[in-house]
Amino acid sequence: MDSRYLIVCDLETTGLKSEKHEIIQIAREVVDLQTRVRMPDGAMNCWIKPGNRWSTRDPEAMDINKLESGYLEEYGVSLWEGLRQFSIGVPWSNASLASWGIDMEFSFLNAACAETNRPVPYNYRTVDIRGFAFIEQVKKFRDTEYKGLSAVCADLEIPVITSMLHDARYDAWLASEVLIKLLTTGAQYIQGPDRVR
Repeated sequence: MDSRYLIVCDLETTGLKSEKHEIIQIAREVVDLQTRVRMPDGAMNCWIKPGNRWSTRDPEAMDINKLESGYLEEYGVSLWEGLRQFSIGVPWSNASLASWGIDMEFSFLNAACAETNRPVPYNYRTVDIRGFAFIEQVKKFRDTEYKGLSAVCADLEIPVITSMLHDARYDAWLASEVLIKLLTTGAQYIQGPDRVR
């Protein structure tokens, strides 16, 4: 079955290794590939209380995301609850998981579902938005160097609020903006549901 929706997710974590680090923020946007817009009720965001791997956090990662244990304790939910919120209200049977650099999100979400004994909500079809943007970048600018999300936004004339980068909610929204821009400006590789498998 082809996907009609892309569930664009972003995570903030305590490091880059899912076997050592943990999710501390989960966010998503839902993009309808037929209408090429975000679904108004598809956005979600939550912070996750520090878990048993907080002591192994990477100081560099924590310096980037600026999330502190006190904030997470006060405003966060359990990992189980965060995954529940991520899973509900989404047409998973007709959707693929997408992200700016999907490998990390995929690895952390799979590990978190296993740790909490929650079923994986997605069907293992994934889309790397960064890869689609790279194809367009090579075609349009003959530029073969991978760029970060904010640099690609600049190329596509999508305004970026630099101080909001590395907030999962904002990064998921930006990644969905890149996706929508590529869809509406004729990126031939992601023209619709028949292109996502």
